[in-house]
Amino acid sequence: MEGFLQWLSMKQKRKLSVWLKILIYTTIFIVLVFIGNALLKSVIEKKIHTTANKFAPYIKTNFKTIHINLLAASLNFDSITIQYQPNQSIKSKHQIFFKNVAINGINFFKLIGGKNFSASSCKTINGKISLDKYLLNSNDSLPANILS
Repeated sequence: MEGFLQWLSMKQKRKLSVWLKILIYTTIFIVLVFIGNALLKSVIEKKIHTTANKFAPYIKTNFKTIHINLLAASLNFDSITIQYQPNQSIKSKHQIFFKNVAINGINFFKLIGGKNFSASSCKTINGKISLDKYLLNSNDSLPANILS
């Protein structure tokens, strides 16, 4: 009888050990997912900022905040303003403002790895577009070296 009790306690110890390992591995996995999520969001946000500033001073892009949802594959911009001013010596400019822009269906891995961007939908809320009459009548364009 004593051998059976020792065997039973050994079996319980193994079960406890297995459950403890599962708990530890699950906790480590969850922590790694949260850290990876934060790092990936940071990389995406930096990429968006550098891309938005690529055409400065001709095209200026400002936004209050970016909300990145990796699970829903979406970006939300709050209070986004885009200004186009092809000639810095003249104060004429086109300006676009949206209170909110939601872009859905994004493949973030392609966005980080390359220069391709694709999305399935783009929803704008409370937009205001101001087109300058002088720029519409003139034949100004961006300098050719800006795209290189």
